[in-house]
Amino acid sequence: MKNFLSAAKIVLLGLAGALLNLGAVLLFQNLLGFPLFMDTLFTVALTFLGGLPCGIVTAILTHAIVNSLLVQDLPNYLYTLCNIISALVTAYSMRLFPAECSVNPGGKPPAGGIYGRITILFTLSLVMCILMSLAGGIISTVIETFFVRRDFYDAEVFIFKRMLTRKGLPLPLTEILCRIPVNILDRLISVFGGYGFARAVTFLITSRRERVDHGGQNRIHPWH
Repeated sequence: MKNFLSAAKIVLLGLAGALLNLGAVLLFQNLLGFPLFMDTLFTVALTFLGGLPCGIVTAILTHAIVNSLLVQDLPNYLYTLCNIISALVTAYSMRLFPAECSVNPGGKPPAGGIYGRITILFTLSLVMCILMSLAGGIISTVIETFFVRRDFYDAEVFIFKRMLTRKGLPLPLTEILCRIPVNILDRLISVFGGYGFARAVTFLITSRRERVDHGGQNRIHPWH
């Protein structure tokens, strides 16, 4: 029963993260008109909050929802792998740098203080940018080679793709390079925004628990 409740909690958190990812995509792409993906912001946040299982569930549900509502092209489910990579890299960073990646306000302070934390999160953003550009470029090459081209999406997001194509570069290299400028900003927002969201949620939960505990103590010992 305990395992079932734990699994159900992970699924519910993952579903909440997926819906928030959908909201981020609609906000940045449709409302603000920014040429960014923004489909991993809350995958990173849920990984910081609940660990790798929450992150992976969020990644899978995100593409199950976003693709069914916005894209509706079956090959694009392959990009689920990119979202999973963001959870894996975040979880690995949490394991390597537990103090710097901790979202617990009362946890052990990171080496170098706030600057140490910023350095680790910035490095995580760059690593994620490289890995996501590689994975996304390879997946896009597979889709364009064996399925169908999506020029309308490329024109909106990958503004350097046509320039790289005119240079005569191989398709895989073009797909990888045109993603780097987008991923630099996208991953910075996802990592720092995801960490900030996770830390804010943890702070609110911790503060509420402290208020409840203090209130219970006051009711039990009203003379204190």
